[in-house]
Amino acid sequence: MREGAISLVESNSDGVGVYLLGRVHPQGHPAYFLVAAATKLQESVLFLLAAALVLLAFALARRQWHGSDLFWIIPPLLYFTLASLSSLQLGIRLLLPALTCCLLWCGFALDWMLRHKATTALAAALLLWSLATAAYQHPHYIAYFNAASGGSSSGIRYLSDSNLDWGQDLPALAAYLERHPHVTPKLAYFGNDNPYARIPENRFQSIAPPWGPNLVNSDRLIPDPGYYAISATLLTGQLFEPRFRDYYRYFRDSNPAAKLGYSIFLYHVPVPAPHTTRP
Repeated sequence: MREGAISLVESNSDGVGVYLLGRVHPQGHPAYFLVAAATKLQESVLFLLAAALVLLAFALARRQWHGSDLFWIIPPLLYFTLASLSSLQLGIRLLLPALTCCLLWCGFALDWMLRHKATTALAAALLLWSLATAAYQHPHYIAYFNAASGGSSSGIRYLSDSNLDWGQDLPALAAYLERHPHVTPKLAYFGNDNPYARIPENRFQSIAPPWGPNLVNSDRLIPDPGYYAISATLLTGQLFEPRFRDYYRYFRDSNPAAKLGYSIFLYHVPVPAPHTTRP
């Protein structure tokens, strides 16, 4: 955790654009990790963290704690604060050191609950809830958003990048194209997988995202009729230069025809209706 905290402090000059609640913030946002935790942690974990905070407050008020407790109470709070003030906000994965310590908080709350008959059943229900949630989400763990936030289908309303999209859903796109042989999309893909290894090259056309002015002809894509498969991180545009952040605005303002996994969105641009004139 020490090395992670130092890297957060040193990263403040880098400035990586982040997408949060429908807007791009070029230097990050103090509420970024708060929103990430509130939407991507399981409700059972959030409940236990809240219970731990209440119990710790009571223990502090009654002076029923020891100096050694600070070694598991303070580090996650310090790390979370440094992360929120940093411009290096690339997803909830950056909170993993703090979340590891937060499991100690959850254990503190569970320990208290298991010592009281009235709350033992609640503790068991919370654990079963966590297991059921994990089983239901399989295998789309990267794109998990809790039910209170609307689930994984609503994730792009809050966040993108590694919170939702690491390029993991090319197999889902390949399976969809097998089931729908009439669909041959233009693909704008974000990730390290190889589309040509997953999908026959005659079943899609790769199109370049606007990583630079030499790759595209305008600041905003005006799509021709047809199908388009676009990765979520490209849709939100936070990784592009400012002039290109609305490049996929047409699709952001449209409802997808299908979602492949939760990170590739398939759109259908219809052929315009022919103009008719009165005789």
